[in-house]
Amino acid sequence: MFELRKKLAGISEGILKEKFDISTTVHFDFALDEGRGDLTTSIALQLAKKLQRKPQDVAELIAKSLRAAPGVSWVQVAGSGYVNVALDDEVLSRWLTAVEHACEPKQAGTGDAPIIIDFFGPNIAKPLGIHHILSTVIGQVIINLYRHCGFPVIGWNYPGDWGTQFGKLAVAYQKWGSRKPIGKYTVDELLGLYVRFHKEAETNASLEDDARKEFAKLEAGDSVLRAFREDVVDVTKKALLKLCERLHVKVDRETGESFYEEKMEPILREGATKKVFKKGEGGALIVEF
Repeated sequence: MFELRKKLAGISEGILKEKFDISTTVHFDFALDEGRGDLTTSIALQLAKKLQRKPQDVAELIAKSLRAAPGVSWVQVAGSGYVNVALDDEVLSRWLTAVEHACEPKQAGTGDAPIIIDFFGPNIAKPLGIHHILSTVIGQVIINLYRHCGFPVIGWNYPGDWGTQFGKLAVAYQKWGSRKPIGKYTVDELLGLYVRFHKEAETNASLEDDARKEFAKLEAGDSVLRAFREDVVDVTKKALLKLCERLHVKVDRETGESFYEEKMEPILREGATKKVFKKGEGGALIVEF
């Protein structure tokens, strides 16, 4: 299809150059209205004033040059100067076959390394924001395209399932939570606790310290806080799964931030030994670039 459109454009550009000594680019668009053929161009309307000619006259000149082109069934000048082109059945049949072939998914190769698409990436205890939904849908589209073309693909999700937010949630639940278990909460209720924590922390700075202490206990392996975190993660993932089903999003593999918890200590030791890190305030390790 592209080649034929390019050929028709070349013929049109050639006749315009020959008759009016003008170099221009002609575009043929798909005709959307019934009875106007398959392709159409408004180049005659665009050039008429510059050429000081009636657009219908310029259009008729182009139409005459196209009528003998291979694959063309008929050409007409329509309206105020449009050139409409209908293609013959053989060309349309070839295009239809090509489209049908393109719509068939290809078989993935067995020995090819997979293409990894990092997408989704939700935060635990929070509903998806529009920025998450946008990148998730785009990621799934890319996965679908690669997979349709026969490439092995892994859609990989890296949720934010570790960090100080669990300390903040634990403090908020202890202070303002209802009597029901955290595992019975909805994601919106979890978000409500998180929002209230930050609102209260504006006038009570000790809450941030409390949250850091709770998270330190979680890092140290406190069984109660570990169970609390697992319940929060489980509530969020169940809600996200329903949304994924509605969006036709499928995650193939998941590695949350918590996956790296036990893998950080050796890296920190190695970085300290090789002097990659500098010590900052409160014992923080800093990498300067």
